[in-house]
Amino acid sequence: MHVCVFQMKLLSRFWTALFLLAVCICIIFYYVNYTWIGMRQHITHVHGTVDQSTTRGGEIRDSNVPNAVSSPKTVKKGLLLDDASSLSPTQTEKSNNNSSRAKYGVKVNGKRHLIVYNRVPKCGSRTMVSLLKEQFTTTTGTWIMQNKISQRNGDLSDDKRLILTKGGILQLVQNTSSLPAVIHGHFRFMPIERSKHPVYMSIIRDPLARMVSTYYFIRFGDGQIPDRHLKQLNARIRPEHFNMTFDDCVLQELNACVSPGKVSTQISYFCGIHPNCSQPSEWSLEQAKKHIDKEYLLVGIMEDFESTVMILERLAPDLFHGLVTEFMNPTTDNTTTVTKSHKGPLPSKKVRAIMMTKLDMEYQLYNFVKNKLERLKNTLGITK
Repeated sequence: MHVCVFQMKLLSRFWTALFLLAVCICIIFYYVNYTWIGMRQHITHVHGTVDQSTTRGGEIRDSNVPNAVSSPKTVKKGLLLDDASSLSPTQTEKSNNNSSRAKYGVKVNGKRHLIVYNRVPKCGSRTMVSLLKEQFTTTTGTWIMQNKISQRNGDLSDDKRLILTKGGILQLVQNTSSLPAVIHGHFRFMPIERSKHPVYMSIIRDPLARMVSTYYFIRFGDGQIPDRHLKQLNARIRPEHFNMTFDDCVLQELNACVSPGKVSTQISYFCGIHPNCSQPSEWSLEQAKKHIDKEYLLVGIMEDFESTVMILERLAPDLFHGLVTEFMNPTTDNTTTVTKSHKGPLPSKKVRAIMMTKLDMEYQLYNFVKNKLERLKNTLGITK
């Protein structure tokens, strides 16, 4: 009798355990399936439609970027936002409601935006950050966040640093609890979730002038960066190369001056985080132009910094009201007047000729941005 009761209890527990296991399996299956659908929708939302012809083994690929072995001329055009370069800057946020993001030269109203400033090195970014901090932190208490991952991990490969940087940016976005907010740092363009209403901005510079400035900056600093940071930069330079002039570096064809990554820095910052963006090509140049046209509110140039500030205030008056006044204020610590890199010898005519050839695509991007800026100045009546 006792044996039968024991067997019945054991059988009952067995069926109970089996039932609970089945329930757990169903929950796990539902969660995995739901998450996968959500991921597909998110990727489609950010990058465009998922092309089933380019999907293999469960891998979803962005149809807007080539494979590593693809020719740029055979790349399919992805589904991006309509070209905003022809829109009038007097159009307001009403035209932006469909995309929840700013477009080049199109006026943005309201303050509920996440300003994303991917700072190209040696392009006046510390001056702009100083203005943003004064503008937002002092007057509205806006959250200013800096991504420093790319600086802390300068010894990593480009691919590993890109992965870390992407994770850091997305974490900052996730941690953004209120708007407006500002994210800045030395990182490449990447899509930000539309619910944050991103407003992308940046500044570029004459490519050769930027390269020469960078070359001497990482050796001698500018009188503003901490000694610890300068020592980290110095540690990346081989001792026998430390006192070389820029001319010597170019004529000896050292990677520090003529490697593909060095002669396409500005392109890569706007092309994005795809591995092919690290190499100068017609595809990476076109991607950079496309992102500037369709994702950025404004990309200014360092050589016309004042106009850049003026246009920012005109295009986003609720966000940048008073920015010009702050910039023109003689008591403001505008670091363009004090952060001067060590002045090495100017490049010789021979080296300039060499570098103009190597920097051809960088100058195509620079002139593209400069021409767009001039057209925008004319539209807005800025005569400076």
